[in-house]
Amino acid sequence: MDTWFVLWGYNVSYLEASATLFLLLNVFLATIENVWSWVVGMIGITLYGVMCYFNKWIPELGLQVVYFASSIWGLYQWLRGGEQQSGLKVSQFPLKQFPIYLCITGLLILSWVGIASYLSGNQVWWTSINTGISLVGQYMLVQKIRENWWIWILVNVSYVAFFLTQGLLFLAVVYALFILLCFNGLREWKV
Repeated sequence: MDTWFVLWGYNVSYLEASATLFLLLNVFLATIENVWSWVVGMIGITLYGVMCYFNKWIPELGLQVVYFASSIWGLYQWLRGGEQQSGLKVSQFPLKQFPIYLCITGLLILSWVGIASYLSGNQVWWTSINTGISLVGQYMLVQKIRENWWIWILVNVSYVAFFLTQGLLFLAVVYALFILLCFNGLREWKV
C-alpha cells in the first residue's frame, strides 16, 4: 500500500488514514446518538475491510462484513425501531440476560476460531476473541444499550495491545482514541 505520510517512523497508507478518519468520526457521532454515524461507519468499515484483507486478518475481515450489515440494521433501528417506530431510546443492560450474552460471546469466539483456522488467518485466537466480543458490543450499540460502551472499552484495550504487537503504532493510537470516545459515550448516553 502506498504511503501517504510517515508518523512516528510509521508509514501510514492512504487507505489506513482514510479508514481511520471515517471510523473516528463514526464512533464520535455514535457517542452523541447521531444517526449519521451508521452511514459514515459504512464507509470506514469498507476501507478497513480492504486493509484487513491485505494483512490476512481473516476474522477481522469477516467482522467488517458483519459490521456493514449491522450498520444498515442500526440505521433502521435508530430511525424507526422501538415503540411507534420513532427510533430507539437508550436503555440499561438487562442483568438477567448476562448468562445468555456470555454464552453467545463464547459461541461467537469459537466459531470465529474455526473460520479463521480454516482460512489460515493470522493471530487466530486473539482476533477471534476480539471479534466475538465486538459482535456482542455491536448488537448492544444497535439496540442502544448504554453498557455497550464498556464492551467497546474492553475490546479497544485489547486492540491497542494487538496492534502494538503487529508493529502498527498508528492503529494502536487510533484505538486508544476510540477508548476515549467510548468514555464520552458513557457520559453522553443517559437512560
